Amino acid sequence: MTELGVTCWSGTRSNLALMEELGCKSFYSTIEWCNVHKAPDNFSWSYYDKEFELEEELGITSIRAIMHTPIWASGVNSNDCKYQSTAYPPRTLEYYGKFCSALVRRHPGREWVLWGEPDNHPPREDAKLIQWAGDAETYARMIKHAYVEMKKADESCVVGLGSLVGATLNGEFPTVVEDGEPLNKLDFFEALLHLGIGEYCDFIPLDLYCYGYGGPRNFIIGIRKIKELMASHHVKRPLYVVECGAKMTPPDGKIAKTFHHEVVTEETQAGFLLHAYQWAKENKIEKMYWHTLKESNWGLVNRHNKKHMSWYSFKAILDGVMNNA
Repeated sequence: MTELGVTCWSGTRSNLALMEELGCKSFYSTIEWCNVHKAPDNFSWSYYDKEFELEEELGITSIRAIMHTPIWASGVNSNDCKYQSTAYPPRTLEYYGKFCSALVRRHPGREWVLWGEPDNHPPREDAKLIQWAGDAETYARMIKHAYVEMKKADESCVVGLGSLVGATLNGEFPTVVEDGEPLNKLDFFEALLHLGIGEYCDFIPLDLYCYGYGGPRNFIIGIRKIKELMASHHVKRPLYVVECGAKMTPPDGKIAKTFHHEVVTEETQAGFLLHAYQWAKENKIEKMYWHTLKESNWGLVNRHNKKHMSWYSFKAILDGVMNNA
């Protein structure tokens, strides 16, 4: 059985109350390294301490992606960067390991993801999309060190690779193009496998969107491509889909004309959720997180808490209507 949760970027009491109403017991979010690690030996934990205390109070758990480099650690000039300054690797890779180690020591027994979309690296059609302004080799060295340090600090922690978006960008259609030629963003993952990263993660998370980018078929094709690469390197790790969603779009909207995008109505979005969950089950995905809990075009509810049809699809899955599907 595939566990179903949501993405939620702020673990406030009101958001967790919505999850309680929904019957959802798990969500995917982030730990903003840059907001906590103020200096080499200076940590400000209070914000996330309160979020984790609230989770425990309400019986809800989260998986957190640890990402975004503090300015002092990256050494770049934030006013003179081609990409967002937090996307650059730390100048000393041990900084990340030190932070991750301190984090799991403070909050043991949890699941973590080591960065968000590290394969969303240059080039992209928009510099704002870049989440990792480094190469695969640098990322692999940083993650190997962090993984070892985290396990030393907390043997019970469960550590995933950075969430990979390459399966979305190279699913049914390649969507990243430079000089008229499609780029293979799966090369980043293959380079990591070649570097032995499979021994330094407990699961592999995917950001796998089933809208546009080739339509819902992208979900199946993207998972297949990831599994093929893993098999070619003899890597056996559980797969999580930590972001999966469909943005509602008006028929005349700009996004409907890009990335082979099809128009997504509220009804279509609700249907995509049901299809995505079924495909996750068939492909033995251990956990799937729908993007997102609360947002006017993506969310199960809009910013005024009005429930979209996808809310009822999600609740139906939790109620077991697809157990025999």
